[in-house]
Amino acid sequence: MEQRIEKLERQCRLYRNLFILAGLAVVALVTWGATKPVPEGIAARRFVVVNKNNIVVAALGQVEQVDGGFLALYGAKGPTAGAIVTVGVLPTGGFVNVGNPQSESAVFIGGSSNTKTGGILTLKYKTGEPVVQLRADGEGNGVVWVGNRKGRGRTLKPGPQ
Repeated sequence: MEQRIEKLERQCRLYRNLFILAGLAVVALVTWGATKPVPEGIAARRFVVVNKNNIVVAALGQVEQVDGGFLALYGAKGPTAGAIVTVGVLPTGGFVNVGNPQSESAVFIGGSSNTKTGGILTLKYKTGEPVVQLRADGEGNGVVWVGNRKGRGRTLKPGPQ
């Protein structure tokens, strides 16, 4: 009987020592984690946000062709359906593109490929054809083009004053 009690006492001491050791390890880890300095920045080529179904709904990354950045916001189907909103860099400058639920471009705001004119705003019909365009001409005047989905339209320019 006495041997059994000694054996139980040894096991109890062992478990108590292991518990104390585990507690000290947890305290050391928490203290080490709390004293770690906050980084100045986080660097990566791409960041993504996923929804509860693990589908990518937002991406922040690099456009390699122009060595610039982009932000893409996706619908519930993720990148396979295309971005609903895109902000990024093109060779002509920055841009914002807003799509319809089918991810077809509906509104485009961006730098113009003509460096003399500045920016451009394009509104598109549901099938993707431009129907309204606002931009500047080479002399700094505003230009409005209004058309139909077949590409026919009129350009309005300011007249003499």
